[in-house]
Amino acid sequence: EEPGGSPVHIVEAAMAAQAYALIGRHEDAQFYLDELTPILQQLQPTDWAFNGAVGRASHAIWDMASVKYARDYREMAHALLEAGVGDWTSTSLEQTVARMASLLNNVHEASEYFQLARAKLDPEQVPQRAIIDFDEAVSLRITSVEGDKRRVSLLDSALKDFKAVGMKGWTKRALAETQMLN
Repeated sequence: EEPGGSPVHIVEAAMAAQAYALIGRHEDAQFYLDELTPILQQLQPTDWAFNGAVGRASHAIWDMASVKYARDYREMAHALLEAGVGDWTSTSLEQTVARMASLLNNVHEASEYFQLARAKLDPEQVPQRAIIDFDEAVSLRITSVEGDKRRVSLLDSALKDFKAVGMKGWTKRALAETQMLN
């Protein structure tokens, strides 16, 4: 924490957690989340960069499937939505709620917020839509919802779109998730 410093540091800390989670260094990601979370809990939803920190940190939480942080970040995302705050670059508050609700096994809320996240997108936002489809397929797996047909459909759609726009890393993730169907 840097009193009087730039509020962008909260986003940088969240991005560090996101990066560490993505490469499998979960202890390092948790270090940043443990430092960041109490700071965010002192802020207001309308404070500058709060939405970026919540959005980026939620990527780390989702990639680690960490229930430990899910409730706090779900509540922060709801507070941002209630305050009318928009999304930060490459984040979605609705998708954050959906992901955190999935980790908390709140199937109905997750489904509702995945739909809300999709509804905000323009038709040309193919990469974002594909990621939401992929996330919802993962959500159906982790919440043990009977929805294999829906899951297959979501994964097929995500995989097709990832390939179409050259998202190789996401294609690899979708193929790995598809293997879990068998």
